[in-house]
Amino acid sequence: MAFSGILDNVIALVVIILVLSLIVQSVQQVLKKLFKIKSRQIQESLLDLFETVLAKGSGAARATAPVLDLLPFRKTSLDLTDSAVKNLFTSVTDEFRKLGRVAQSGRLMLDSIAKDDLLKVVRKVRPDVLLGGSNFGQELQLACDAIAAAQNTLATIKSELLTGSASADFAALRDRLAPIINDLSALTQDGKVKTDLLIEHILNLREISVTDIFDLLGKVQDELERQLAAAPPPYKADLEAMSKGLRDLASALTALRQNADRALVTLRTGLSELGTWFDTVMKGFEERYTRGMKTWGLVVSFLVVVMLNANVFDMYAKISGNDQVKSRIMQMADTVEQKVKAVQPAPAAPPVGGQQPDAIQDLKNSIAGVKANVDVFTGLQFQTLTRADIKNAWENKWTLQNLKILLGWIIMTMLLSVGAPFWEDTLESLFGVKNLLRQKGSIQSVQDTSGKASPAS
Repeated sequence: MAFSGILDNVIALVVIILVLSLIVQSVQQVLKKLFKIKSRQIQESLLDLFETVLAKGSGAARATAPVLDLLPFRKTSLDLTDSAVKNLFTSVTDEFRKLGRVAQSGRLMLDSIAKDDLLKVVRKVRPDVLLGGSNFGQELQLACDAIAAAQNTLATIKSELLTGSASADFAALRDRLAPIINDLSALTQDGKVKTDLLIEHILNLREISVTDIFDLLGKVQDELERQLAAAPPPYKADLEAMSKGLRDLASALTALRQNADRALVTLRTGLSELGTWFDTVMKGFEERYTRGMKTWGLVVSFLVVVMLNANVFDMYAKISGNDQVKSRIMQMADTVEQKVKAVQPAPAAPPVGGQQPDAIQDLKNSIAGVKANVDVFTGLQFQTLTRADIKNAWENKWTLQNLKILLGWIIMTMLLSVGAPFWEDTLESLFGVKNLLRQKGSIQSVQDTSGKASPAS
């Protein structure tokens, strides 16, 4: 019976720990929503990602404390980063805002971010912003200049002078060049690459392949050389001019291929780097966020324990010395377990462009949850910390009683830091032990009753 009584005391204490864990979780939810901790951590991780892709990092890990960025006169990580990284971050986050990833206040809200979502958004920014200080713009301009030169050269060639297969090959050459000319011409205005050009405009270009065009050009030049050899003097000047035009066309197409390849390879490499480093950087985000929330959990646990005066020694003494309190706590065990299970599943993250929840109402609901869980605790006849307690502790700072209270708070804080799921499993195990003892006690009682009845028979 003595062991059964101790077991009941422990079960009641675990129920109290579960109630306090619910309060701690509720307070953490309020703080996460109030300070947008997860969103700020994701934004820090985006800065890390862009610094890595643009090779603009300082070479040392940046000490990230997103909540401290709320302090006035403190330079944020965005203020301290390179201007190229800042431009990319601003461009990307502006696009996320356009897609509805904002809080009710209009501030950016990124509670989750997926690689595919980020790559889609990056397509909406300018290539020079993604590529930083690369020569992409110059190479694209040279490619556009080359296709303009090719177009001008084609206009000067008198194709009617070509005969036989040369005429057909030259017509095919024009047809192959036409879509390339149209695509690259759409990227320019007055001969200059458009300033509002986006990455998606580049990626939507059809493949620039001039290999088959060179094959056709070679055939036309060979046929033209044969025509030149047999042409009478009056036609030779025009044919020689055409031959020169074809050589100029070959030079323009060579410049087009070289510069277009360099520009597109640079752009695709930048996008590939973004996708490659995303998983690594976001894994670092998860680790930082988990560590940060554990630290927050310890701090919040200690504050909750102190404010509710949750001294583990006094609680156990009250439970073991008051059967009415213990019975009331035991009756609440199922209700507390159900509450713990209800808060475990994480809500699904909204998709890009999805409607954001009402942040203000969500915060109010979280605050109401804190109050409800505190009411459960105070309803168990435990006294919270009062001004008189604080005054008495201040006047008798280093007494043994105060040290015992402080130790009780610290122990309770450590117990809460383990987390509600652990204590939920512990409670179920303790109830399993209690039921097992009860069954054994019933069996023993039946055996004792049978043994006493046998002699009488």
